[in-house]
Amino acid sequence: MFEYIKASNIGKDGIEYIGATVNPYWLDDYGLGNGKLIVLTNNHIKNTYEIEEFRHVHGCPQFVNSIKKGKDEIKTVGEFKMWLINNGYSDEDFIKGIKEVYPDTYEKYYKF
Repeated sequence: MFEYIKASNIGKDGIEYIGATVNPYWLDDYGLGNGKLIVLTNNHIKNTYEIEEFRHVHGCPQFVNSIKKGKDEIKTVGEFKMWLINNGYSDEDFIKGIKEVYPDTYEKYYKF
């Protein structure tokens, strides 16, 4: 679960993003995503992190709420994956949709 998650490059502002598409999630008739997206934002300069929930609507993320904030630490990709699993998140809907609608993309980026 969540094997495909990778961190973004750290920007000049010290910000790094790690996103996970979680249940419930579906692809509409046009192949655009709709559902939940959980994003971890690490600030390497301030040594803080924030986990936020977004909602994908026709492929565009819209902010919903802030879930958790941390000071004097950042989270690694592995820690974020464990946090997702421990808090009951799953990516089964997303993987199923990608596999059915975009089989070439699934084979190239998501199959492990």
